[in-house]
Amino acid sequence: MRSNGIPEEKITGNASPEEKFQAWAETVEAAFGNPLYHWTHLELKQYFGIDEMLSSRNWRDIMDACNRQLQDDAFTPRALMMHSRVEVICTTDSPLDSLHYHQLLKQDASFTPKVLPTFRPDEFFSHDRHQFSSALVRLAELTGETIIRFTDFERALEARVQLFHEVGCRISDHGLGDLTFTPFTTVQGDTVFLKKMQGEIITVAEESIWQSVLFITLARLYKKYDWAMQIHFGAIRNNN
Repeated sequence: MRSNGIPEEKITGNASPEEKFQAWAETVEAAFGNPLYHWTHLELKQYFGIDEMLSSRNWRDIMDACNRQLQDDAFTPRALMMHSRVEVICTTDSPLDSLHYHQLLKQDASFTPKVLPTFRPDEFFSHDRHQFSSALVRLAELTGETIIRFTDFERALEARVQLFHEVGCRISDHGLGDLTFTPFTTVQGDTVFLKKMQGEIITVAEESIWQSVLFITLARLYKKYDWAMQIHFGAIRNNN
């Protein structure tokens, strides 16, 4: 929409929903060949039964038709998933998540798709020392471990992996801006962990050691539990 010259007011601003949809319809007309053009019309056809091409001429008719259908019970999140024949949904979850709702869904016979957690330990790779320290405190609370050295941390992490595994998790997920590896000794790994645990500022070299230690530790755990390890290098999830 920005490339089409649409003002920000009609993208992320305070314009009305009608104005934003109209601006999108005008953009779609110029987007032939872009996947969004095809996805837009695929969704109109697949979910709303609308065969018309969205344009600046018919945007209001299509918007009104869609809004009417959205009031129907066929458009609840569960109904849409069933309509799409979804078999498995993998959510993205912190090791500190309770997985309470995953466990409830596992017992819900009325919803046939499997809803499984995905293990994403971003907070333990965090450069923010306060975020790391608070995450460590929460990890200790959840597992009952007294974490004073790296082996305690490793044991607590495995306890969370075990819980995720029991709920059906078979995938980990890692988003890294870059991947650095620094050969390290056990003593170096322990030293950097203690610094991070105590909220100290560490050097770039020490941060690289920590990433290396944690990455290898987790990879071994995933291997032990026969999980897939997803790695996204340089993926930016908040481009705006």
